[in-house]
Amino acid sequence: MDAEQFQTFLQTLITSLAGVTGPQNNGNQGNVARIAVKIPSYKGTPEENVMTWMLQVQNIFAAQKIEDEQSCIHYAATGFEGAALHWYLNRVQAATVAKQQHVFADWATFANALRTAFQPPNHQQYLRQQLKKLRQTGSVQEYGMQFRNLLGQIEGMGDLDQVAYFIDGLKPATRMEVSYQAPTDFETAWTLAVRYDIAMYGVGKPTTQRYNNDNTPSQQRQHCRPLSPNTDQPTPMELDQ
Repeated sequence: MDAEQFQTFLQTLITSLAGVTGPQNNGNQGNVARIAVKIPSYKGTPEENVMTWMLQVQNIFAAQKIEDEQSCIHYAATGFEGAALHWYLNRVQAATVAKQQHVFADWATFANALRTAFQPPNHQQYLRQQLKKLRQTGSVQEYGMQFRNLLGQIEGMGDLDQVAYFIDGLKPATRMEVSYQAPTDFETAWTLAVRYDIAMYGVGKPTTQRYNNDNTPSQQRQHCRPLSPNTDQPTPMELDQ
């Protein structure tokens, strides 16, 4: 992109921003949408999640009542850095050469192009594998939070598959209880698991005191009498002389 094309891009961006946030003389300034927070940065690195970034940006637009899709695209582009910025500038240059009015026809086109550029082709498969491997190691709430984080990034996963993956990752006793209830959607399965977790182990206790590998409260184990090293019988109790 040469200097003239870059200046054209900047002018287009400035004009778009002014159309949304510029001063109004009609006495309705309180209704004008304004960006109150900075657009989160996105560099296009493998460590970043493009879907999460787009969700953050869309939430900002919804909160600020910015509905014009071209303005949304220009605003979103202000968060680009590194590889993502170079990608966008290349698209601007291509649109300029082709004498297109807009770089992207609408937000959906922009989002699809961005996802294609920076989301690995097997990303959905990878997310499903991670979801399948996920296991409860602490409370159900902690496990549910991790599960939701992955589930929110997966596309087209049916309710029964969500339930099956969630139940498989629960600790044995909780898994048996929730499976017996036969929930048909994730939210129901999660609610059942939380209720059982609280009923059996209580709330407000440190995780290390509440759980072990077989889902048995550690406090119950403390009351078990030790066995003699060479027998299966309990060790005799010592009496004071």
